[in-house]
Amino acid sequence: MNLTDSIDGPLGYALNSIGQDLVVIPKRYMHDGSKLVAASIRFRVLKSRTALPSNGPSFIIIYQRGDLMPIDTPQGKLCFWAICSGQFPLPATPAAYYNGGDPQDLVATNFLPDNPTISTADYYYMIALTGESGGNPDGAPLPRNMFHSITMTFEVQDMRPE
Repeated sequence: MNLTDSIDGPLGYALNSIGQDLVVIPKRYMHDGSKLVAASIRFRVLKSRTALPSNGPSFIIIYQRGDLMPIDTPQGKLCFWAICSGQFPLPATPAAYYNGGDPQDLVATNFLPDNPTISTADYYYMIALTGESGGNPDGAPLPRNMFHSITMTFEVQDMRPE
């Protein structure tokens, strides 16, 4: 059985790929014992462009231990782990990318093969937002992208009696 939940924003702005804006997902939106199976973020390009960036905006949903202490993993000491990520596929033209400034959807496409079970007692959950990057012939700073809301779908075990 699936359960869908949304957080209305705005979630924030992301200027470029150098830094990420972290948004904490309130615990009431994460469902203990479930698995996150789909996620999408609504975003808007706030300024028209004469050329496409090299990379479109992206996001990663991460989780971190509640005590904020790193643990040993095969990759070394880690403080947080990714559940899923998504990058906006760039359209063919700058006008299509700008989309008149209207909202567009950025969908998570990469989920961990061993998608972890949600545990709000043990972990914090966050969204790392990254703006567009590269390919700016205008010579001006890259325009900000506004991230509006996130919709998440969870797979929930049916606990009704037979």
